[in-house]
Amino acid sequence: AILNKPVAFFREEIAWIKGRGLANLDAYLATARAGRGTADRVTTQDKPLIWSVLDGYNRRLQSADHVDWEDLILRALALSERPGFKPPFSHLVIDEAQDLTFAQRALVARLVEPETDSITLVADAAQCIYQSGFSWADTGLNVRGRAVEFRRNYRNTRQIAAAACSLLSHEPDRRDFTETVLPEREGPRPRLVPANSPGGQFAWLGDTLAALDREGATVAIASPNRATARGIAGALAGRGFPVRDLKSREPAPADAIVVDTLHAIKGIEFDHVFLCDLNEDTLPMDDADPESGSRLRKLLYVGMTRARQSLTLVASGSPSRLLAEIDASKLEMTEIRHA
Repeated sequence: AILNKPVAFFREEIAWIKGRGLANLDAYLATARAGRGTADRVTTQDKPLIWSVLDGYNRRLQSADHVDWEDLILRALALSERPGFKPPFSHLVIDEAQDLTFAQRALVARLVEPETDSITLVADAAQCIYQSGFSWADTGLNVRGRAVEFRRNYRNTRQIAAAACSLLSHEPDRRDFTETVLPEREGPRPRLVPANSPGGQFAWLGDTLAALDREGATVAIASPNRATARGIAGALAGRGFPVRDLKSREPAPADAIVVDTLHAIKGIEFDHVFLCDLNEDTLPMDDADPESGSRLRKLLYVGMTRARQSLTLVASGSPSRLLAEIDASKLEMTEIRHA
């Protein structure tokens, strides 16, 4: 059954294997594989089959004289381990450091001159949305230096930040989190919209966007995966709205609405944000896999905190249990009449 998984499943798993620096099947078998953040699970019995796919993939890359992104990191890491290697930098500043893979962190540790040993890591544990399963020390980075915490939130309104923080309060391990100071800027409470069906969601989005004053404003619609994002983009384009995704190189109108995945909008901000398809099947909470639930919670938190002025949360089916973790008093419930 594992071999019937879609290409995206194997792409993610291969990236994780290489990012973890696992050189052989024995190392893969010995490494815990929890927290995929999807409905897909990897068992010990699956791993030999997945490794055979990885072997075939690597042979195809080699025959075509190609490398992938993860291979570039591993090759750079191998070069840095050669005798006589001289670190090229005196100082390094790394942003979004919470999402570095094991191999990337190990490489960072080898790129700075020992005389300065100067590495600045800018990281937010609350926004760690990719698999890790290791510590900084595991990769040779001693982070017991001076730490500076940025507590003030300058992006969101007080209402958006309060709703997002109420979701994050359900994280079982908050030791590395920074306690933020709520913004002073006021705005409307985030809306929670139970659309109950994709058709209802499409219709409500179209009507709402038509009524929204988008003059000079930025608007983003984000969904948990690319398939659902494409469905939204197609529905809105069918109603005449200009839409674009963040990777597109095609020219787009200045007022084009960004429609992409929750992962894609990380690190960006928009005036108005609509998070759609927040369903149990797209954001599955597995009680047997708390690491997965933690990453999905952080992913939703990241999406919520992209909004500067207004935030809307939409379920197009059975709502994800994550929505129930948001303090109901921080939300405005919006009923819709579309079927």
